[in-house]
Amino acid sequence: MQPAAADMTNGNGSATQGYIVKELSVTADLIDNFVQDAAKQEPTAALAQQGWIKSLISSSGGRVVFSAEGDGHAMAQHLSTGLSGDHLFLSLLQNDLILDMVVIYADKQLFTALKLGVPVCGHPTIVHGGLTSAIFDETFGVLLYAAGRYKHLELEHGVFTARLEVDYKKPLPAESTVLCTARVDSCEGRKIWVAADLTDPSQETVYASSRALFVKPKAPVPTLAPAGAEAATNGPAADT
Repeated sequence: MQPAAADMTNGNGSATQGYIVKELSVTADLIDNFVQDAAKQEPTAALAQQGWIKSLISSSGGRVVFSAEGDGHAMAQHLSTGLSGDHLFLSLLQNDLILDMVVIYADKQLFTALKLGVPVCGHPTIVHGGLTSAIFDETFGVLLYAAGRYKHLELEHGVFTARLEVDYKKPLPAESTVLCTARVDSCEGRKIWVAADLTDPSQETVYASSRALFVKPKAPVPTLAPAGAEAATNGPAADT
């Protein structure tokens, strides 16, 4: 009985290995075709110059608070937006994970338009859900930063994310141009509730929705030293 069982296991193992190899081959072909198609596409105008962005600015009565293309162009903009040089989204722009980005603020409402790159996926050709969450979190943060800057909210010591909920509704293809529309829902003492949708430029296709709670700290929050810098300062741990 034991040899027979072993033969059956080996047979199933071979079949399973064959299936996995086939699936990996199909996935590799899919990714290759996707990358080749992306390389053939003609470059498009910068987001800030596109008609739908201009219409959005006009209809909302908003103002552009950030506009940057990839390849490091964002670095020239970060001083006017209050972003530090180690900011995540500056790095995403510089490394072509986000190809272009325009942010529009209009009285407790924020529109973040992004052109996504190719290497941003979880499943092949589908944008990683973690990036979608980061887009929401960043849009909320800039919304509240701008609201404080233009005196629409009292933010003496800034704000911090306390809770972030994301409902994923449809797969988001890589290289998509998307619009994240965020708003302030309510303010209760130090708590600020915000909500947003991530859509195509027409706002007809909703890829995901989010609701978040931000909290205003009671006192200034000190800047943390990078972990590497702390280790270098303290030196190696002593042997015990």
